[in-house]
Amino acid sequence: MESLDAITLKAFLVALTQLEDSLPAELQREINAIGKEFPTGVSSLHVLAKGLAPLEQAYKKTRRILQADGERFRYVESDVEETTRSDEEEVQGLAIKVLNASDSVTLAKEIAIESVELKQILAQL
Repeated sequence: MESLDAITLKAFLVALTQLEDSLPAELQREINAIGKEFPTGVSSLHVLAKGLAPLEQAYKKTRRILQADGERFRYVESDVEETTRSDEEEVQGLAIKVLNASDSVTLAKEIAIESVELKQILAQL
């Protein structure tokens, strides 16, 4: 997965955990459609986030944090690369579940409790 798609995916998953209510039915259907074709449609999550004001705000905030982290770690030695790869695989596995769920917000919140990667991002918010 391209690094920008990975940032988009993480930002979207974390943004879902910040919502108080479930998504509108139409937005949930669009997310489910992306889940069925994962990872092909990941880049369109950016556009979908704009469909709901609270989701867009949380998405933008999380994305800024992730991009700043990416800049900070750009020149770190490759011994971190193996850990990063396994973290990415974990997030992708969780994303497939969340994007295909009937209530992505509820499942994202449940999964965030168990995911080290998502917990680390949430701690920065």
